[in-house]
Amino acid sequence: MDTRGARHLRARLAVGAAIGERVEVVAVEPGARAPVAPGDAGQVVAIDEELVRVRLDSGAEHDVDPTQVRLRRVA
Repeated sequence: MDTRGARHLRARLAVGAAIGERVEVVAVEPGARAPVAPGDAGQVVAIDEELVRVRLDSGAEHDVDPTQVRLRRVA
């Protein structure tokens, strides 16, 4: 695995969900400039080397850093 693949895998593991699965924001690190708040929920639409793109139930799509925003998979 090359370094790009390793970074992508790290991001995927940090999210704990695959593309297409539903997630909920559990916590946001203090001082993080995140466009989401605890309790927001939506669907993972993309995962790249550093960010996760989530389509919230409100219809908005945001890129979040899984090292600053803790997500959990929901049914």
